[in-house]
Amino acid sequence: MRKPPEKMPLKNYRVLDLSRIWAGPYCTKLFADMGAEIIKMESLSVYDSHRGPVSPARGIAAYPDGEPGEEPWNRNGWFNCLHMSKYGITLELTEDKGRKVFERLVSISDVLIENFRQGSLERLGYTYEELRKHRPDLIYVSMPAFGNTGPWKGYLGYGIGQEQLSGM
Repeated sequence: MRKPPEKMPLKNYRVLDLSRIWAGPYCTKLFADMGAEIIKMESLSVYDSHRGPVSPARGIAAYPDGEPGEEPWNRNGWFNCLHMSKYGITLELTEDKGRKVFERLVSISDVLIENFRQGSLERLGYTYEELRKHRPDLIYVSMPAFGNTGPWKGYLGYGIGQEQLSGM
């Protein structure tokens, strides 16, 4: 049996993960695998849809034994694979209490990563400059489907659509 590495290259780093679905969660999973502390942040109104369908009629393939169980949001194999070794918190950035906790988390995090539609955090008042008021050396990774500039920047997209557009 292979012994885990003694030196974890990201051991002393904290990442605030606001990402959803695949690209961002996979990136932060790799960070966690290299020792970073990951705080996965979700909203009660817009949770990560990889948590799985709440209704078995919408699909059950990702559940153990094909059974959603009493808490399907905690049993989806896809979600659990991408989010093991992460802490989780639920906040509403549209409420003062949630904003205060979020700003505190930003102040103690080295990296913030999100893959929202371009400008989503900015519309909530969180530009990179505003985030840096809470943590001046913050590394901010924004990975919307079609980038932050250019004619398609406002479009929402997922991997399957990007693959088609790229010719893959």
